Amino acid sequence: MLLIEEFLQHLEHGRGNSVRTRNTRLATVHAFFRFVAISEPALFLQCQRILAIPSKHCEHGPVEFITESEAAALVGTPDVRTWISNRDRTLLLVAVQTGLRNSELTTLRRQDVMLGTGAHVRCLGKGRKMRCTPLRSDVVAVLKEWLLYQPGKSSDPVFPSSRGGHLSADASATRVAQRRNRASLVPFAEEKIRVTPTRFGTRPR
Repeated sequence: MLLIEEFLQHLEHGRGNSVRTRNTRLATVHAFFRFVAISEPALFLQCQRILAIPSKHCEHGPVEFITESEAAALVGTPDVRTWISNRDRTLLLVAVQTGLRNSELTTLRRQDVMLGTGAHVRCLGKGRKMRCTPLRSDVVAVLKEWLLYQPGKSSDPVFPSSRGGHLSADASATRVAQRRNRASLVPFAEEKIRVTPTRFGTRPR
């Protein structure tokens, strides 16, 4: 028990993790020792002491949203003359319009995108629930151009890495952060998010 408490303190004070992260790690430890308590009855009392370690209360801040002009500035930052920037631009446009999570965007496959009548994207969301999100006509046009330029099998990712595999969640988050930082330096007054298709640049080798 002492070792577990020292580990939790190390998370907060040594590694600088948030209370929410500390509680998540503790929940994993609790789940493991519930299994141990059932599998090894002789260790039940020790498991009970660990299961009695409480979670800490944490404050939940308000959820912030970006405005339409901020979203348009973000989508407009990539240089459309390069392959990577066009991928980022299409990814950002889909993210802004659909609200898909990072993991849902990076695992999105070509077969999950329907661009005909009733255009939408399908994804396996939180709680392993299938979700369908409709697409606007301008997003459909950009996606059509992108998928035409980026051919592949139905099981291939919609937004691949430069090597053709799945874009990692960290890489995606880094690209979005870079675009966000650049967008903060660009004034943008247009209130409508509308992007027209453009010619795609050369894919890196």
